[in-house]
Amino acid sequence: MARNDPQMNLRVPMELKERIEKAALDNGRTITAEAVYRLEKSFEEEPNTATMDKTFTFQEMKEILERIEQQTKKIN
Repeated sequence: MARNDPQMNLRVPMELKERIEKAALDNGRTITAEAVYRLEKSFEEEPNTATMDKTFTFQEMKEILERIEQQTKKIN
């Protein structure tokens, strides 16, 4: 990170600050580098809305198939 990168003041609970400090120490990073790393990772891990829509559609299809199977059992 360059010294000319913009700064951002951020208030966090003491427990979170301590966890970031420990993680930075464990990972050989500065506190700032650790916080930036973790923030960047959180954006990489955001759920893909296209995948969520497909999962939802799959769930709907599964429920419909289960209802059809139940109706078929009642008829037989």
